[in-house]
Amino acid sequence: MNYNPNYNGAFQFEIDPKIKEKYRNADRIFSSNPETIRKISKKLLIFGIIIMLISIKAVIWLLMLKIDLLTLIAGIGAFLIYASVYLRKNISKFPILIVYQDEILFRKQKHFGKLKTLDLYHFYSKPLEFETLYKCDLKQVVIPTGIFNTTELFVETKNEEKIFLLLNVEKEYRDYIAQYLQQYINN
Repeated sequence: MNYNPNYNGAFQFEIDPKIKEKYRNADRIFSSNPETIRKISKKLLIFGIIIMLISIKAVIWLLMLKIDLLTLIAGIGAFLIYASVYLRKNISKFPILIVYQDEILFRKQKHFGKLKTLDLYHFYSKPLEFETLYKCDLKQVVIPTGIFNTTELFVETKNEEKIFLLLNVEKEYRDYIAQYLQQYINN
């Protein structure tokens, strides 16, 4: 993979000052793409509103604190709406990859396909819990090829282990991160 240092410099997203302070010695902090978070937020909002509208009777019962299966469904709709608002308000508080001179901090992708939602739940519920890989252990960065690997990326270690990074980003941003990491490994 050839690295072009001028490759799409538009991937400098706003990062919360508290995140910058916590990781102040980092060479680079890759933040979540606001467009990706907005898309997720929009889907959650629409789905939450649909659930709330379908179960309008349950919404009234929920407000009166009567609990049954319908109120549980209405509660799920309310939670999805809350999650949508939370994500929009906290766009700059979700670092996805932190690069230091001799190590990277990241979240490992454990689930694939539809189960990837479980990883995303942990990504947003625990935004500052990272795993570590040391630069000396990294061999190369690989973007898997295939129809269903549109936003996945993994690093291969010197002992041939493949570690998928949980990025949740658009393809162009993923490619930019891959190029940056490959240059990081090569230097």
